[in-house]
Amino acid sequence: MACLTIFRKQAQALDDALGKPGAMVVAAEIKGAGNGARWFATAHLDAFWREYAELPLDERVFYEVIPPHAVCRLYIDLEFATAANPEVDGEARVARLLRALMRELSKVFRLPTPLSIAHALVLDSSTPAKFSQHVIVHVPGRAFQDVYSVGKFMTTFVARLRARATRAGRSSCVDVAAKDGSPGCLVDLGVYTKNRNFRLYKSSKAGRRAPLVVARTSRFPITSEARLFRDSLVSASIDGADSMTILRCGNRQSVARPRLSLAPVEAERIEAGGSRVCGEHTPAAALFPAVFRHLEDVISPGGRIRTWFYIARSQRIVCEIAGSWKYCHNVKRHHASNNVMLIADLAHGGYYQKCHDPECAAIGFRSNLIPFPLDVLLTLPQFNSGFVDAVIAPHVARIYDRARPGTDGGAGPNSAHPSTRAAEIESSLALLATELDRLDGAGVSADIQS
Repeated sequence: MACLTIFRKQAQALDDALGKPGAMVVAAEIKGAGNGARWFATAHLDAFWREYAELPLDERVFYEVIPPHAVCRLYIDLEFATAANPEVDGEARVARLLRALMRELSKVFRLPTPLSIAHALVLDSSTPAKFSQHVIVHVPGRAFQDVYSVGKFMTTFVARLRARATRAGRSSCVDVAAKDGSPGCLVDLGVYTKNRNFRLYKSSKAGRRAPLVVARTSRFPITSEARLFRDSLVSASIDGADSMTILRCGNRQSVARPRLSLAPVEAERIEAGGSRVCGEHTPAAALFPAVFRHLEDVISPGGRIRTWFYIARSQRIVCEIAGSWKYCHNVKRHHASNNVMLIADLAHGGYYQKCHDPECAAIGFRSNLIPFPLDVLLTLPQFNSGFVDAVIAPHVARIYDRARPGTDGGAGPNSAHPSTRAAEIESSLALLATELDRLDGAGVSADIQS
C-alpha cells in the first residue's frame, strides 16, 4: 500500500502521526509469524481507505491503534465460545445489552436526547466455533476522554447489570460460560488498555477468513462504504474534538491498571529499584527478607516478583507478579493472560491476592488473608516481642502441656525449650489467624505493638 509510512515499532508510528490532521495509526499482522507479531504504519485516513478497500480478503489483517490519551467513541468487544454456551442466543443477548447501555449512557451523562440502538454500529465476525461482535457507539456531539474513561464506564456498567440481575434472582445478559465452563462475561473488559489494537472493518485475524462485516441486527444508518469505514473507527475519524462535549469517567489509570485503595495518598512508597527508602533508609526487601522469600516460594515455579512498593502507613508491601504464575482465588485457577498481585499485610501477619483481571477488579475481589508461617511471623517487629507474650505463648503452652508425660507419652517440661516446638506451633496457625482477627477487632493489637 503506497499510502503507508511503515515503522517497526508502534511508538514510532504514534509519534509520526502527532500533529498530522487526518492521520491514523494502523497495525497489521505479519503473515506466517504465528505469534501475533505486527508491523505499524501511519497514513491519511481517506487515502488508506481507498487502497484498503481494494485489497483481497487474505491481505486485510489490519487494526486501528487507539492512542492512550486520544478522545474516542465507546467501543465494545463481545465474544463467547459457542460449544460452552449451546443455548445462548448471541444476537438476542447483544440486543438486551445495547438497550440497557443506551439507557445507562443517557442517564449517567444526562443526554438531552435519549440514545437508541440506532446509535450503535454492530460489526460481526462470528464463526461456528465462536460468537464475535464489535460495537462502536456514536453519542452525538460527544466523545469519551480516552480509552480508560470508556473502560471505567463499561466496568461499572457490567457490574451494575450483574448486581441488578442478582437482586432479581436471574442471570444477566452478560453472563456466559468460558471455554472451560467457568463463569465468563460476554463483554471483554480487557480491551481498554494503552495503545489498544482494535480490528478494522472488513479485516480478519491472520490466517482466518472471518472479516468484520455489518451485523444483520445492526440498526445504524449506512450511507456509503467510505462513510461506514469512518464510522467504524474508535478514535481516528473523530473530527472537531475541540468543540465536542468530553465524557469523563474515573481517572486515566483506573482501568488500564486497577489501583489499590490501601493507604492514604501521602503514604510513603518505595519503588523497586528506585531511590526512595523508608524511615530507616533501608529498602523493604532488606527490612523484610523473610517475607519476600516466602512470597517467592509461593509463586514458584513459574512466577517472579516483577516490581513492588511498600506503603509504610498501612504496613503493606504490594508485589506485582510476572511469569506464568497467575493463580486467582476468585476463579480458583490461573488466569490465562492477566497478572495478579500479592499484598503482604505486615500488620496482620499474612498476605492476600488481588489481580488485574477486569472481571475480578469489577467486583473488587480480594482473597482472604493467608497467614505467614511462624518463622516469617517472628521476623516482623510487631510479632517478635509483645505479640509473642500475648498470642504465641498461650498456644505454645497448650501444645507444650499436651506433650507432658502422662498425656501422649511426650517429653517432660524440662526436656526442650518451647522454641524447639516450631513444627507443632505451626499446626495452630489457623487458631492464630482467628486470634489475630479478634484482637484487631477489639483494638488489642495496638496495645501489643506499643
